[in-house]
Amino acid sequence: MEALTTGEMLTKIKQRERAYVPEGFLAGVEVEKSDYNEIIVKHGPNEGGPLQLRYHEMHAKWLIKPYYVSFDEAMEAHSEKKTVIYHHDDESQYRFEYSLEPGQFEKLYFDSITLHELVEGKWTIEG
Repeated sequence: MEALTTGEMLTKIKQRERAYVPEGFLAGVEVEKSDYNEIIVKHGPNEGGPLQLRYHEMHAKWLIKPYYVSFDEAMEAHSEKKTVIYHHDDESQYRFEYSLEPGQFEKLYFDSITLHELVEGKWTIEG
């Protein structure tokens, strides 16, 4: 995972995702993008309030944590023609775009992913 500047984090973070500062003066500070597109501090100075862009905040490096949803939420989003991603582990991800193309399931078959793993696994929604 690549550390982002504050500007990059503000541009890339999606609703309900969290970003945090792993090291440095603000180590441990964590923020979340609300459903109203506000960046709210969850841990750190001004907790519960908006992220204030002072010197240290502007020069921090951030990592974004994905917002994982359940299998049911992912399938609902997929039925709404959204792309969903199954995160099997840190290295294996499976992307499903809304289409009738069966080839997108081929990799799952060859990697021997079980139904249980899919239902209980980590999913994200794009867009």
